[in-house]
Amino acid sequence: MKKRTRSIIRKTLVSIGLAGFMMAFIYYMSSMPGEESSRLSSAVVRVLVRLIPTFDSLGGAAYEGALELLNWQVRKAAHFSEYALLGLFLAAAFHSWLLPEDRTAGRLFRGFFFAVFIGVCYAGLDELHQSFVPGRAAMLMDIGFDGCGIFVGALFATLFAGRVKIQLIQV
Repeated sequence: MKKRTRSIIRKTLVSIGLAGFMMAFIYYMSSMPGEESSRLSSAVVRVLVRLIPTFDSLGGAAYEGALELLNWQVRKAAHFSEYALLGLFLAAAFHSWLLPEDRTAGRLFRGFFFAVFIGVCYAGLDELHQSFVPGRAAMLMDIGFDGCGIFVGALFATLFAGRVKIQLIQV
């Protein structure tokens, strides 16, 4: 087997492994009961409250409202970032497999599309899974945040693959 072929297979397997790891991590996080998930996000919020000096000046209802908003933002940022990594790894797997020789825009788009499609399908299945976990609920809005994360992660991987293509042509 040629050295280049082994390199392509290795890159593809690493990307698939990382995507599988992210899927398992997302499944694990979604399997947490609502109370445990709330404790985890509340711990992150407590750290952020100590880091943001504005919270010291708030009191009463303003403090509670800001705390609730921050908690919501932490939860949605978690959705976005987990799925951005998943999108990045899925697109990297498709690009390393589809693009070794023929680096055309069509193949770049195809890898991006497959990564986004698989990622959004996984997000929908994950929300369905969450609906069976005590204290958790399936929310269409979460699939939207997940989809945005997948899109951004896959876009970064696609832009990087396109950049590599341009560099190879210039050499």
